[in-house]
Amino acid sequence: MSSVAVLPPLYPAGLSTAGIITYFQALEAVAEVPFILYNFPKHTGNAITPEILKAVPHYAIKDSAQQLELMGHTPRYFVGSSTNIYKPVQDGAAGFVAATANVRPELYAAMELLVVAAKVEEAAVMQQEIKAYSARFSAGGVPLLKQALARKLQGYPANVRVPLM
Repeated sequence: MSSVAVLPPLYPAGLSTAGIITYFQALEAVAEVPFILYNFPKHTGNAITPEILKAVPHYAIKDSAQQLELMGHTPRYFVGSSTNIYKPVQDGAAGFVAATANVRPELYAAMELLVVAAKVEEAAVMQQEIKAYSARFSAGGVPLLKQALARKLQGYPANVRVPLM
């Protein structure tokens, strides 16, 4: 299934809720694929709120801020971080989306199987392994992640665009 994930505007921070709603509604109106809202206020300065979720037609939300209170305001809630996967899924999240899963998909696939099977203790251990693995990329960010992907995938470009050096 194809879809589009859309962040709130990146500039300026602190936009009005009405402005963000109008922005998302305009984009959703022309989207020809399922519309996924992407909550990442750490980088956008504009958080997605329950009011926005109610006003904007959408398929799902990816929430990198882990604002779990948004879960009840969206048809599908996806955790957007590796640090806390199991608990939100146990509480009703539809799943997770993690950038580091591109480098070690087998680790995340194993976690998904544990989640589906409700193997709480094993999932807790796997969560710690995932957390430790993803922490290796925290300091290096996108460049380190792309380098890891380039080692794994022949022909994948390791270079990043400016200013991500």
